[in-house]
Amino acid sequence: MEIKADFVKKVYSFCAKNKLVEKGQRVLVCLSGGADSVCLLRVMYALKEELGIQIEAAHVNHMLRAEASDGDEAFCVSLCSALEVKLHVLRKDVGALAKTMKQSVEAAARKVRYDYFFSLKNEYGFDVILTAHNQNDNTETSLMYYLRGSGIDGIKGILPKRSDGIARPMLCVSREEIENYLEEIGQNFVTDASNFEDVYTRNKIRLKLIPKLIKEYNANLIEAISENAMLVGMDSVYLNSQAKKLFGDMMHECENGFYIDTQEYNKTDKALALRIIKNAICVLSGSDKDISYDTVMRCDELFGKCETAKKVSLAESLFARREYDRVYFEKMKDERISYSYKVQAGQTVYIKEADMSFRLSLVNEIQPRKKNCEYFDYNLLSGQIYIRNRKNGDRFLPFNMKGSKKLKDFFIDEKVKPSVRDILPLVVCDDKILWICTLRRSDLYKVGEQTDKILKIEFWEGK
Repeated sequence: MEIKADFVKKVYSFCAKNKLVEKGQRVLVCLSGGADSVCLLRVMYALKEELGIQIEAAHVNHMLRAEASDGDEAFCVSLCSALEVKLHVLRKDVGALAKTMKQSVEAAARKVRYDYFFSLKNEYGFDVILTAHNQNDNTETSLMYYLRGSGIDGIKGILPKRSDGIARPMLCVSREEIENYLEEIGQNFVTDASNFEDVYTRNKIRLKLIPKLIKEYNANLIEAISENAMLVGMDSVYLNSQAKKLFGDMMHECENGFYIDTQEYNKTDKALALRIIKNAICVLSGSDKDISYDTVMRCDELFGKCETAKKVSLAESLFARREYDRVYFEKMKDERISYSYKVQAGQTVYIKEADMSFRLSLVNEIQPRKKNCEYFDYNLLSGQIYIRNRKNGDRFLPFNMKGSKKLKDFFIDEKVKPSVRDILPLVVCDDKILWICTLRRSDLYKVGEQTDKILKIEFWEGK
């Protein structure tokens, strides 16, 4: 009984310290059927009288593992029935959805789950949504983002509480403690076999990297990294809150967005300054996703010594540009742009409208292919080469296909957003499209056995 009491008390204290669950609240527990979520439900059930809370649960059947997925659902139904806890269930073919949305199964499943949880929150008036993330999850997340080079905003791991109503009461306990508690109270759970497949990055970290680090470097690694992530998380939250305030003071609205004075920016400590840029991009785009380190640093360069009118592409139709003592963050105007650059072998050119650079060079052989590089038979190129954007009447002959098609139709088939189509660089010769950069090369001027001169064309973002 002491183990059970200590475990529940530990979670209760963590909830109280971080104000995760408060008296009288309506609580929605996310229940997969695995050990972590089952433990969360049982602990909240044990604390419901103490906290005076109302508990309901939600389960998503992703329909990814045939009978196993249905078995997980049946287990959750049985458990909630035994505890007299109302269960909400959603069945969704995530595999089919991932293909339609062109997302990974992981990303599609996560979106389906959280969309469902928030819809329940809004429909039934839940005060808080509880997920069963624990110390092991926090360690895996922190390591995964550290390996990606994401800075403290990534290695902070999983926060105990989010502003949108998500809370994680079990970040204070390890997976081992959870399983011990369930064994002690005689509670079974289901196991997802995919957790043991090392095809996903997180699983590789869980199954290979962490055990090696524990064995060879630190037996208390899970607790150490999880606690470190929590401390870093506090630093991250504080720095971002300060940067948000400073951004509000520095931001001046203008016709297509806003600008920041370079002198004000350059007086700011760099740790906050870079976060001000992230704030600016988030506000302009309406999203905090996919803001890369490279993009932030290239924007930072705009505030230094650089030529006026220099631009940095931020996202679809969004740019930052320097103009005298101001850096503007703007949405591109609707009017169509037009550009055309004459290029030749041995030349590097910067396309300011697309914020991309191109290098053309003659080589003797084709190197391992990369997405930013293509090769053509130089002797077959009879005319002048240009890098330009699309124009009316353009046609394209896709690689290894017979017959050309209208460029507009190709863009539609490839689901290229209209706002991107005018910016996308085309490499052309004699007005024949050789390469739609970032998408597809043409079937023209392919390198063959008789080719003795190869034109290599490569591009990269920025100068």
